[in-house]
Amino acid sequence: MPQNYDITHMSGGGMERETLRVDTWDADGDHWLYYFVKDEDRMGYELATVSREEGIDEEGLDTAKEAVGRSDYVLVS
Repeated sequence: MPQNYDITHMSGGGMERETLRVDTWDADGDHWLYYFVKDEDRMGYELATVSREEGIDEEGLDTAKEAVGRSDYVLVS
């Protein structure tokens, strides 16, 4: 499971909704990037896009969700 992550909160600058950018890295240094967008109706963030064409890396996604869960943000998806 990727062990390193970084969360960046992004808003404004023409963005339609508040967005969390979660970068994850595994032991081999592979980098995955996940974007979670704010769902105003559900008062939390849901997965919007993944940065790699290969699709979602399940371990990276688990790390990203865990990172959001450890932060002050609420994950709804």
